[in-house]
This record gives sequence, structure tokens and C-alpha cells, in this order.
Amino acid sequence: MNWNKAVDVVVKFARVNLISFLSFLFGIIFVLCFIKTDKLSDSVSALANAIMAMAAIIGLVFARKWKRDATKDKVIDKCVHIMTVIIPDIKRLYVPTLHVKMAQTFLIKMKENQSTDFKHARELRNTLRSYNILMVQCSESLSLFKADLKYVKTLSWKVNKKINPDLTTYSNFLSTIASKQFELITYIIVIVNYWGLSMTDGDDSEADDNLTKNLSDDEFVDMCLKLCAEIIRLKEDLNKLILRMNIETLSVFDVFEPS
Repeated sequence: MNWNKAVDVVVKFARVNLISFLSFLFGIIFVLCFIKTDKLSDSVSALANAIMAMAAIIGLVFARKWKRDATKDKVIDKCVHIMTVIIPDIKRLYVPTLHVKMAQTFLIKMKENQSTDFKHARELRNTLRSYNILMVQCSESLSLFKADLKYVKTLSWKVNKKINPDLTTYSNFLSTIASKQFELITYIIVIVNYWGLSMTDGDDSEADDNLTKNLSDDEFVDMCLKLCAEIIRLKEDLNKLILRMNIETLSVFDVFEPS
């Protein structure tokens, strides 16, 4: 018998026998109150303290049972949403490496060539513009995932202890990838700004289309290449973890349970 079943048994027993039990105890106290001895007075005091402690325990049991029953439907709906909407969205947004590999290809050319012209810089900017939009969606999905997990825990539910370590690692992967992706975009913005190119709009009227620049030893290109390699590795490790967890095939109650 697990803890939740034990609580249910205690609650049912208390509901059926609570009045009789309390009547018996108060009857003992009533009788003892008419006997004038110090020892019995101490006994009455001790008994009263015991009753108060027992009443507190019973109250706690009732409160936890009520809270679990009152919030069960809300929690299950939230857990279903996490498993059927948020987690699949996160997989769709976080696992693919296409945009990072495209950026990596452009950056390698910048590193290898003695000169980079406006056209090459603009191609890099255009590739990363859609990636920038994707990263905003990644950040929103991650925030929603963490907020919903917090909501579930606030209502006295938790992640099953068998899957909790993997889900914690999963959340850490997402946070690390999101952080490194925004760092990558920041450095690329610096690089394309050499030509006056904007990441947010397509207005290149103020850009210097005659500029050529040697970026073979540029520190920002080096940092971008390092970040690309790290992000690709993290995404591959995340995908392996997702496949191993196989969370989309599990039931809600395999992943979440009452505290």
C-alpha cells in the first residue's frame, strides 16, 4: 500500500469513526475532571495535549486530502498540456541544427577567405534572421515549460522520481542551448554591423556595400564558430536524451504524481 492509499484509508476511517472517537475521549476528560488528585490532573493535562496533537494530525490529513482532490483536475489538465503540446513543440524548435550549420558554413568561409564582401555578409544576416525568430519561440516555449512545472509543484504534485533526473537534465539542456543561441546571435550582429547591416529589418540603404574585410583572425568569428560547434553538440545530446526518455509515449501518471 503506497502513501496515497494509506491516506485514503485513514481519511475514510476518520470520517466514519471521528465522532465516536472524540466522544469517548471527551468523556474520559469529563470524568477525570471531577477527581481531585495531582497525578490525575497531570494525566488530564497530558491526555488533553495528546488529543490536541491528534486533532492537528487528523486536520492535516483532511487538508492534504482535500487539496489533492480539489486540484486534481486542474493539475491533470496542465500535465496533459505539458506532455502533448509543450514538449513536442520544444522538440520541434530545439533539436534541428539546420540554421546553426548554415551559419557555421558562412563563418568558416569568412575564416578561410582573405576578404569578405558585402554580399557574403548579407547572406549570413539573411540566414540568421529566421534563426533569430526561431530563438524567440524557443525562449517562449522554455518559459512556458518551466512555468507549468512550477504550477504543478505548487498544487502539491511532482515529477515521478524515476524520470525526475532525466527531466532535470532535459531542462538544463534547454536553458544552456537557449543561452548559447542568443550569445551566437549577439556576436553575429556585431559581425554584420561592420557593413551596417541590421538583423531586424531588410533596409540596407545605409549599409556599406563597397566594404571588404579580412575576418580570418577576427575574434568574433572565432567565438561564433566555437558556439556553433557547442550548440550542435548540445542539440545532438538533447535529441539522444529525448529518444531515451521516450516521454511522448508515457501516460501522464508515469511522469507526474501527487506529492
